[in-house]
Amino acid sequence: MTKREIGSTLFRGGLFFLILILLWVIFMVLTSPSGDISTQLESILHKPGLFKINFVIASLIAPVISFLVWVLGFWAPLKKETPIFNLFGAFF
Repeated sequence: MTKREIGSTLFRGGLFFLILILLWVIFMVLTSPSGDISTQLESILHKPGLFKINFVIASLIAPVISFLVWVLGFWAPLKKETPIFNLFGAFF
């Protein structure tokens, strides 16, 4: 990959990550239960769609971070011969 392709890939991945985080925060606020446990369970029962969407959004955060680390580790040109990720043992 060229430097330009790597840069655009990192930009798109970072933008997708930012959108996921913002959506996650918004849905966390929308689905934050209040009251005692029975009231919280009733709110989950009446609005299960919001909770499912929040779960899916939260589940997508780790793969996006893994993708960004993968691109940085394998395709991003580093100035040193030994990439910093190898020093910390992120890649074998």
